[in-house]
Amino acid sequence: MITPHNPQVVHSAKKHAVFCGRFSPLHRGHEAVIARMLKDWGYTHSLLVIGSVNVPLSPRNVFSPREREHLIQRVFPGMKMVFAPDYESDDQWFHELNHALKGAGVNPLTSVYFAGSKDDVPFFFRARRAVTIINRYDGTTPVISGTDVRHALSWGQSISHLVNPAIERDIRALFAKNSYENEPK
Repeated sequence: MITPHNPQVVHSAKKHAVFCGRFSPLHRGHEAVIARMLKDWGYTHSLLVIGSVNVPLSPRNVFSPREREHLIQRVFPGMKMVFAPDYESDDQWFHELNHALKGAGVNPLTSVYFAGSKDDVPFFFRARRAVTIINRYDGTTPVISGTDVRHALSWGQSISHLVNPAIERDIRALFAKNSYENEPK
């Protein structure tokens, strides 16, 4: 079910807003979704789930979970976060997600899950979770992916239009350090 964008209605039945992502790295698209979630729910009732924490560093996963957490805290100080690994099946992933949310004092069944695209959340729909989609394709927010950022970094291109200036230097430094460490020896 997609919740109507009316925080008063949503808050009467739901207790937390949750946004799951790899955030590898945090980019302006993520920021738009997080900013909307915080506007509607505030810091007290918002939670980020940093995913893919069990995946080793690679060209697709260039930033460690702690590095991603640090980048998010630089842009959203005080943001509550938990970590979740990837699994082969949605059932295993939901089990671990539920465990992580419960550990943070969040009821996974009464939460609203935020996303930047319908394509990001089919498993939430199948599990009958409440979802709020911030349409990143209506021209009001950037259409961007972490792949776009990593690609630009790989080719030495500017990322200033893709990421927050407060973390651009950190992203560049971490990418350089981690990319070098992942090269075949």
